[in-house]
Amino acid sequence: MSYYSLILETIKHLYMDIMKTLLITSKKTKTDFLIKMKGYGQLAILLLFILTTQYSLIAQQYAFLKIEDSSEKPKALVAGDQYDGKLYQQELKNRDNGKWQFISTGDGYYHIVDVRHGMALAAGNIYDGHVYHQQPNNRDNAKWRLVEKANNKYQIIDKKHGKALVGGDVFDGKVYHQDPGLRSNALWNLTVIDGAQNRIAPKEIVLFEKHLNTVYDIDKKVLDNNSSPKTSTLSAKYTNNTSREQTHEISESTQFTNSETWETTESISNEIWTEITATVGWKAGGGGGMEATVANTFGFGNTTTNTKSKGGSATVTTTISFKSNTVIPAGMTTTCKQLIRSEKASVPFLTTAIRTYGDGSTKEIKVPGVWKGTLLSRSEVTCTEQ
Repeated sequence: MSYYSLILETIKHLYMDIMKTLLITSKKTKTDFLIKMKGYGQLAILLLFILTTQYSLIAQQYAFLKIEDSSEKPKALVAGDQYDGKLYQQELKNRDNGKWQFISTGDGYYHIVDVRHGMALAAGNIYDGHVYHQQPNNRDNAKWRLVEKANNKYQIIDKKHGKALVGGDVFDGKVYHQDPGLRSNALWNLTVIDGAQNRIAPKEIVLFEKHLNTVYDIDKKVLDNNSSPKTSTLSAKYTNNTSREQTHEISESTQFTNSETWETTESISNEIWTEITATVGWKAGGGGGMEATVANTFGFGNTTTNTKSKGGSATVTTTISFKSNTVIPAGMTTTCKQLIRSEKASVPFLTTAIRTYGDGSTKEIKVPGVWKGTLLSRSEVTCTEQ
């Protein structure tokens, strides 16, 4: 029996005793009743204290989430500032009545309870198309499951009726209980706003993604037929004005800025892209017996966000350089030139990451994708003396 039920049972017995006593006139019986009533009262107070303490302890274990619709200017699911048993769609404004805890009921469903009032989302006991803000009392119409449908967007479905939490087809600040269909107003973004590190959140949502590695398969690149290859030249020279030969390092570098995009086969956190870099070296051609090394480094990066997606864009800076350690005879000038041929290509990749879910479980994922518009360069360095 739940604490709620125990308190209700105690009150029920107390009420029955009161009704019996109204029919009794003996002083002794009334005295006995007063003693019994005092005992019931103390027990009810004790049970209420235990219930309140128990709920407080449970509530402290669960993260606070905001529930927002999926429109361009999302509004949050909010209970009344003063308790009124209703639910609204409004701006959150950091109100506790718009922060929700998903408390598992042990059967794959959740009681969704607000932080301010401690009341839960509940559909009607008999289906009526409305959603209420009430004590859950372990009712199936106050149990909800999450069904992921898109990029961190979920349908919220009750257990009893199998209907969804839905905003108005045209925004009206209200919340309904209907078949979700394919409507975007039946999709909700769930974001942990407090307790992501140390509290329990719904097991269906991803709290963190830690990037392990990304492997780019340059050999499987596909050249962009819509862009023309570009050729450029880097040049550097050194004159030995002494009467002895010298060993000297001749080097030069340049940078190109390029807009690129990426796509993956499933939604993945943009945060991992801030950690991804790739380096590709290209062979240098020698000239006049000179040895040179060439470096072509390009980085893949994106702005850190708290969303998941299947694609994005980035502005990438490519650095191309060469370095030649050259023996220069007395009175001679050595000139090194790097011929650079750049062209855009699509490069396939495979990203490995660790996902941490709301219940603390982890899973390694491998997500293939393609980086489009990557600027690839091939270089050849030639050094001559004169």
